[in-house]
Amino acid sequence: MKRLILSLLIFNLSFLIFSEKTFLPLKGSDIVDGSYSISVDSSSSMFRVEKASLVVDSGSMRARLTLSGKGYKKLFPGKAEAAQTAPDSSCFFYSENSDGKYEYEFPVTYLNEPIPCAAYSTKKKSWYDRDLIFWSYSLPQESILIQPFSDDFKEIFGKKDGAYTASVKLTGGTGKAFVSSPAVVTIKDGQATARLVWSSANYDYMKIYGQKYTAKIEKGKSVFEIPVMTFDGPFTVIADTTAMSAPHEISYQLEFDAASIKKEAGIPWFLIIGFAIVLLGIASPIIVGKIKIEN
Repeated sequence: MKRLILSLLIFNLSFLIFSEKTFLPLKGSDIVDGSYSISVDSSSSMFRVEKASLVVDSGSMRARLTLSGKGYKKLFPGKAEAAQTAPDSSCFFYSENSDGKYEYEFPVTYLNEPIPCAAYSTKKKSWYDRDLIFWSYSLPQESILIQPFSDDFKEIFGKKDGAYTASVKLTGGTGKAFVSSPAVVTIKDGQATARLVWSSANYDYMKIYGQKYTAKIEKGKSVFEIPVMTFDGPFTVIADTTAMSAPHEISYQLEFDAASIKKEAGIPWFLIIGFAIVLLGIASPIIVGKIKIEN
């Protein structure tokens, strides 16, 4: 029972963090035809997906699931109640791979949202309700035809436009490159834009879901103004480096931390007043001397 409760908590927390706040449901027509490895979350620790591949063909999607155990004879795309009266032709039976693992074909209607999956226990001869989420963030960026993230960050930023800072982490590539953190993030009308400062001047452009962004070189570093696609979850970017013998595009992941968001510090009011007093002190004798000369 404890394992079941923990599994449900992890599944629900994962969905809350990645789906409701960030990722939009994607259908087959939003993905380029092909075969991909994909990350899958299950609502039950008793139904753990070790590996999954996704096949997209003319707008339809299906997955091949490899489970950690051998307890389930067949799967049904729906609820356990409906599975009890469904014919075997509507079910998906296991096949054993070369490693002795059970694999199943399973239709996928959407990515990034729970899909009901009933599993038939061989031992207990009963159907059990499971939910699966197939995550688009694990697919190659170039395979996704639309921007898969929610672009409204008003709730994160307290519904106020302005400049903020947020911690950002870069992964991927050779591991040598990095970006300055925290980064300045500007919010306007629910859209978030980050000023991304790289560790060198070797990056001339970036690509994010089909859009190209050109660098400005400032103080010997490549600087970009790019959209923040999501918080508290990785999103893929492509950066073109000129450090090699020929320009080369490299895939990276950026992750912005929502908990680190702070209002960007401006100049303290007492410094502004102090600066004004100093200016006034410098200017006053000059003005007075000029008046005396003129008189």
